[in-house]
Amino acid sequence: MNGDSAFAVAFDFDGTVCLGDGPVKAYAEAVCAHLDRDGAAALNDELERFLACPVDMPKYSDAYDVVQAHAAGRLTAEQSQDAYLRSRRMLAEGTFDVRPPEGLESLLERLGVLGCRRVLVTNSPMIGLRETLDRLGVLAGFDGIIAGAAKPGGWPKVIERLSAVRRRTGELSMMSIGDYWTNDIAPVRAAGGLTAFIHEPDPSLPATITAPTLRQMVDDIVDVCAAATADAGGAGAASSRGRNRVR
Repeated sequence: MNGDSAFAVAFDFDGTVCLGDGPVKAYAEAVCAHLDRDGAAALNDELERFLACPVDMPKYSDAYDVVQAHAAGRLTAEQSQDAYLRSRRMLAEGTFDVRPPEGLESLLERLGVLGCRRVLVTNSPMIGLRETLDRLGVLAGFDGIIAGAAKPGGWPKVIERLSAVRRRTGELSMMSIGDYWTNDIAPVRAAGGLTAFIHEPDPSLPATITAPTLRQMVDDIVDVCAAATADAGGAGAASSRGRNRVR
């Protein structure tokens, strides 16, 4: 991935491109196998409450955070990793009922028309990613996959791999789309990039665009990326919708 001309759009995987509770519940089940009865019950109860209403449990960034919090100090690093990989192998085998968010296919197509590079950037290992994207019907909509990205700390290496810094100006020429502010939004925003946060609006969690679902931000994402590609000498011009944008 080289050159300054192609604006990069990075998509998170779990909770952004791939929706459904099956993978995280399988991860929790594998973790519970190492816990006593009370520990397992506490994990399952906390996870169900988070999945039912995440905004009521702001101490967790996502459902995987719930599982990891209950595994910490109780499982070894190897046990926790084995539990996670078990869930990813099940994902690869098509065990779970997962789905793409409304608007994803259209967004990928419209970003492609703009000449943007559409890249999956996830902390997940490669296991199950291509297979799942194919089942979701969006594999062809991505120009690349960066697995094991180690977000948030791994973003500098991801940005380097994407050649996302314009050589002439030093500006960051990319957008990150995700549902986990700490991992997907904050580092790219701090580096000067554009961001789209799938979340209820929260002034303490700023992003270029924020909306509860991907479908609600598709037009704004396309507008912002069109403006960015136009500024870089690419195709496209922005309109003035801007319903979900932070000014």
